[in-house]
Amino acid sequence: MPALPTTATTATIPRTGAAAGPTLATHTGPAHTGGRRLAPGRPPARVTRRSFLPRMALLAGGGVLTGACGTATGSTPADPPNAAGQPATIHYFSWGTQPRFEAEQKSLAELQKDQPRITVEFEGVAFGEFHPKLRTMLAAGTPPDVTRVGQQDAPAFFAAGDLLALDDLMRRDRLDLAKTQVPPFEGSMHKGRYYGVPRGGAGNHAIVYNRTYFRQKGIPEPAEKWTWDDFIALGKRLTSEPNQVWAWNAAAFRNQNLWWSWLWSGGADYLSADGTRCTLDTPDAIAAVQWMADAQNRHGISPRPGTAPSPFTFNAQSLVMSQTGPYAIVDFEKSIGTTFDWAAVAVPRGKAGQIMSSAPNTVSITKTSKYPEQGWAMLKFFIADRIQQLEDQLGLWQPTSKALLGAPAYLTRKTPPYDMRPFVPGLQGTTRAATYVPQSAALLRDVVFKEMARAIDGQQPARDVLPDITKQANELLRQSPK
Repeated sequence: MPALPTTATTATIPRTGAAAGPTLATHTGPAHTGGRRLAPGRPPARVTRRSFLPRMALLAGGGVLTGACGTATGSTPADPPNAAGQPATIHYFSWGTQPRFEAEQKSLAELQKDQPRITVEFEGVAFGEFHPKLRTMLAAGTPPDVTRVGQQDAPAFFAAGDLLALDDLMRRDRLDLAKTQVPPFEGSMHKGRYYGVPRGGAGNHAIVYNRTYFRQKGIPEPAEKWTWDDFIALGKRLTSEPNQVWAWNAAAFRNQNLWWSWLWSGGADYLSADGTRCTLDTPDAIAAVQWMADAQNRHGISPRPGTAPSPFTFNAQSLVMSQTGPYAIVDFEKSIGTTFDWAAVAVPRGKAGQIMSSAPNTVSITKTSKYPEQGWAMLKFFIADRIQQLEDQLGLWQPTSKALLGAPAYLTRKTPPYDMRPFVPGLQGTTRAATYVPQSAALLRDVVFKEMARAIDGQQPARDVLPDITKQANELLRQSPK
């Protein structure tokens, strides 16, 4: 565990009125049908342990933050005068499942205690419906006031001018995310400007593994500094095809959130730093993707397509190692319970290092909102330490607050995964975000991952597949508006 200072950071949120009960409106009108409204261009930044720890404001061991905002300690600044002075109904749009909607509403109830003149009208839909519906709302001139946006889709909304640039508000209120939050912030930025603040999806995509199975086989658990060679050797020992147990699921290598770690650790990327051209035809990219394919097709640590058992999941113990973000922990607690013991480790080290991916989503104010100041107060509320701590306890997502992520009580748990460091950007290896451009969602969905299966599943060698992907990708980048 890293050596952590013992000084505590405590801040208090100014209240703009007497505490009031929550005013979570239920929408019954005809607009926005189909959702569920419920009452209640620069290189990506890299985060390392060296750059992360010295700037952290840390809690004392086991300490709990008692407030949310303030300026004396460098935490989130107080709301501007009269920011929510006039009554306002804020339409907030999010995605998820029913339990997550209920958890968000518990968090929003705290906002309305602090800002009693703000009424929050919550709308939630499934993720697959979210971005198409947001586009429909914007085109119809009936957008939400405040909305979450996925990291791959966000650049298109930023570039189209649909969302409000926040830099002037941040300067006015002396809000510097780099001082209080853990990067990466690229998912909230476009061409060097902020259009949102991180919300959801934060944290490294680490490897979780079944400790009980390791012990039963007498196999040592992965070391913090393990390598790609270690990964393959371990995978061969863990896999038992007659028993329908595999070490790995090669589907991770063509997952839009997970494959980055493997590509980057192999010394490659899918786009140039300025986002203008695809770089998957480089020797390093070809070698990295071929290594991924060989894990399944040559070394046999993952079942070939069509041969996997059902269910083939980490929870069902047919999969010994899996890759996921910290958002899965609460689901594992419910689905695994005490069935087996498990833990987490950073991704293995490739030729370019041990590089972890983190892809926080963003929350933004729409440019045509009638209530930008109230929306801004809501965004600051979301990144306040007190609210991030509450949302972590509710099982929504990992905080981005340096104070919370550096607390010993957060980093060490008495239950799986025990050690949270693999999930915290900068504490093990290097963390970075992907380069996203306005075309990224279509580029990755319709070109890269659609065609990547040919290589990963062994239909063709990577040296034949990736130049074709690169050609298609560059054509899309040339034809699409920047």
